[in-house]
Amino acid sequence: MWSNSVSLDINAPPEKIFAYLIDFSRHAEWSSNVTEIKLVRGETGRVGAEYESTEDIPRPMTTYAQITALRAPNLIEWQATDKRVFKTNWTFEIEKQNGGSRVTQKVTFQPLNFFANIILYVFRVPVVEKENRASLERVRQRMENG
Repeated sequence: MWSNSVSLDINAPPEKIFAYLIDFSRHAEWSSNVTEIKLVRGETGRVGAEYESTEDIPRPMTTYAQITALRAPNLIEWQATDKRVFKTNWTFEIEKQNGGSRVTQKVTFQPLNFFANIILYVFRVPVVEKENRASLERVRQRMENG
């Protein structure tokens, strides 16, 4: 298991950021890896909602996500898996701060087999923080520039 966390200050209220991030159909606008995502079960933006996404990093693949916890406007959690290599737990924490918000994105990778450990430490660990920081920068651009 391996975890990472990155934070970024965004000049927007928590409610606006939460509303944007909970709309998983817009995930591909800001995520470093997701190219397409669609609701497959449940209600959009609700605990238990399940999504199927197409990702292109580290290679083209399909992953499945389920929202596991929500606390508007401060917390969004979901679990994702490709069912072969990793199970990942993702969290967005949004805290009101100085007229804006501090957004923290956390991820925990759980390798599903021996080879997944190798993939994790050789290919994913070196780039995850950079990818997540870039994702938060894209969120900031959308929130601050409309």
